[in-house]
Amino acid sequence: MNAKKILVWLLVISLLLASFCACGDKDKDANETEATTDAPVDTSPVQIEDAGVDFWIETNAGFESAIEGSAEDFDFEITNGTVTILSYKGTKEHLVIPTELNGHPVTAIADGAFAVPEEEKKDPNTEENTEVPEEGTAEEEEPEKEPQVLLKTLIIPESITTIGTGILARCETLHSLQTPLMGANKESAQYLGYLFGALHHEDNARDIPASLKCLRLTGEWQSLPAYSLFDCNDLICLSLPKDVTVLEKFAIFNGASLRQIDGLENVTVFGDRSLMNCSSLQIVTISDTAESIGYGTFEGCMSIRSMTLPFVGGSREENTYLGYIFGAAKPDFAKGFYPRNLAKITLTTACQTLGNYAFFECESLKEITLSASLASIGVRAFYGCTSLWSITLPDAVTTVRELAFAGCDALTTIHFGSGLTALGINAFYNCDSLSEVVLPASLKAIPASCFAGCTSLESVDLGGVTSVGAEAFRHCDAIKSVTAHGEVKFDAGNSSIKSLLEAQ
Repeated sequence: MNAKKILVWLLVISLLLASFCACGDKDKDANETEATTDAPVDTSPVQIEDAGVDFWIETNAGFESAIEGSAEDFDFEITNGTVTILSYKGTKEHLVIPTELNGHPVTAIADGAFAVPEEEKKDPNTEENTEVPEEGTAEEEEPEKEPQVLLKTLIIPESITTIGTGILARCETLHSLQTPLMGANKESAQYLGYLFGALHHEDNARDIPASLKCLRLTGEWQSLPAYSLFDCNDLICLSLPKDVTVLEKFAIFNGASLRQIDGLENVTVFGDRSLMNCSSLQIVTISDTAESIGYGTFEGCMSIRSMTLPFVGGSREENTYLGYIFGAAKPDFAKGFYPRNLAKITLTTACQTLGNYAFFECESLKEITLSASLASIGVRAFYGCTSLWSITLPDAVTTVRELAFAGCDALTTIHFGSGLTALGINAFYNCDSLSEVVLPASLKAIPASCFAGCTSLESVDLGGVTSVGAEAFRHCDAIKSVTAHGEVKFDAGNSSIKSLLEAQ
């Protein structure tokens, strides 16, 4: 009986100890959560890694290994002095189709020339022949077929002007492909699946093998046709012809694995949703010569971390807000369309103005380099950019409009250029991490509520300012130092800063 009581008491004590430990862990978790809630904003420079040398060596290795085939490698016919390749019988896994065979130019590839034959399927309703050969007779053996070499790389030369359907059907080991055509000829519909037996671009995903990772397009292309690389979601690297300046609508739609596109920097016109759902792209560079970026060009490109742009939005004149190229129909909706890791933007010298709502509520943006030729910053241009911690206004900037930086509550530093002449009402409203303001000699007036709500502001140098608008520094109770370089007139609501200046 005593032994039973002892066991019961031991069980009770162990349960109490377990309960106590669990509560301790919960308290610890709660304390850890509380400690991390108010973590300081990361103000270290944004580090953006490109695809890397190893990546390009790995993905382009097949092209470097490719060997030119000879007449013995092909079945072919010569018609009117030109060669059509009928089939491949060689042993090279990494193959370059020659531009000539037996002294004649190679200009065409026949239907299914490199296709892998379909496996023969047994009909389950047909009985196998189980007849036993008579004694003393030998069963005839069919000669063994040489196994077809499964291509891993194919380079099609620019001498090819005609390509039959399905030349690469069922080539499920093909890793790298270089081609001047994605259709029967230059005049026909162009979509990559044609080479693999697809009858329509909508069949690209079904018929293009998942093994195909690298595509190089060559030849005289001025534009990449609409839907040509539609649903090519296993491609990792893509090289565009150097003369391609236009991506037509949905040209590279759903390129989900593409990490980088060589030649994108030469494109000047991007069609609507031309790169939609290229969700592995991380770095985007658009040329100074670009004319337009279509609606939703980068919609669904959620891995983009860094962009270099010649203007913000659809063009220099229309739809001048960043959310437009990510699929936001209005600036107010942009917040839900930005890539969640878009941290760094560089504006090239071609960018001379930032329109209203340019980066409205781009909460992930930490770092921006403004164009040296930038002249003006529009209304609410950086409104609600809650991760932006530092900004330098070039000397060319003369105007910063109303609410331009309102709500940038991580902004600790702002450097004003020497050409600034006008600030808008509430321009820096509620920038509650801003600690110091040094205004240039070129600025003569601070408008109403310009720095209102900058609760961490400690030091103000008024530069050339002679007039301070109503409540310009409302709720800036941390100010300890004010410097003026001449007589300054203060409107209502500035008694504290005025008194501080007079007391110095």
